[in-house]
Amino acid sequence: MTRVVVRSMANLQQQATVRGHTVMADEPRADGGDDMGATPYELLQIALASCIAITLRMHARRQNWVLRSLEVVVEQGRSHAEDSAACMTTEATISHMHVDVRISGELSSEQAEHLRQLISRCPVYQALTHGIHISEHVEIAGHGT
Repeated sequence: MTRVVVRSMANLQQQATVRGHTVMADEPRADGGDDMGATPYELLQIALASCIAITLRMHARRQNWVLRSLEVVVEQGRSHAEDSAACMTTEATISHMHVDVRISGELSSEQAEHLRQLISRCPVYQALTHGIHISEHVEIAGHGT
């Protein structure tokens, strides 16, 4: 099981560690943050884009297909700061993402179509479109009655 630990730092900065790697999350200055990292929504977009790219690269490598370049762009129109502020009174969530994939390589039309079909098969895409069960445990230290 993969374990990610997030520690809240100064202001809205969040420091995430996983397998010895550190990633910062934050909000832009305009939304009260220090702009020291991507917002949680942007990290979600990064997860989807990188999963698609890795899935396509791994498959092409296994098939000995030549990819000269691969770029994945994921866009969505929600603001994490605005949705966080409104989440107690409204259903605040991303309801649509657009994925644009650009591939350059020595590919036949059948190989290109095969890669196109793999986009929706990447594990993060599958998790986002099929739902994820999230269990919770909250521990509050120093809370007096």
